[in-house]
Amino acid sequence: MLLISLLTVADVARTLNVSQVFVRRLLWSKKLPCCRIGRSVRVAEDDLLRVIREIRIPADPARAMAGALTEDDVRSIVDGDTPTPGAQARRRKGSPGNRNS
Repeated sequence: MLLISLLTVADVARTLNVSQVFVRRLLWSKKLPCCRIGRSVRVAEDDLLRVIREIRIPADPARAMAGALTEDDVRSIVDGDTPTPGAQARRRKGSPGNRNS
């Protein structure tokens, strides 16, 4: 018997440490394959691992020292745009999109 491990949107979000909205965007844009079972959406664990392998980039020692990737950085990688090393710092320091400045 073939057993396939299926994950919920919440499971995928927890695994990737991103929001469920971000996971749904990946599903909607067809960058992450899914199965529909009735009204439920499930992601095969093998598909999630394949997508992670595809978007994985080699570690840059300078970037590793700057801190962990944010959800925006992951979104840029998935979209095919590589974030610049100072992108996180600029977002934190009064960028137009930052409402807390």
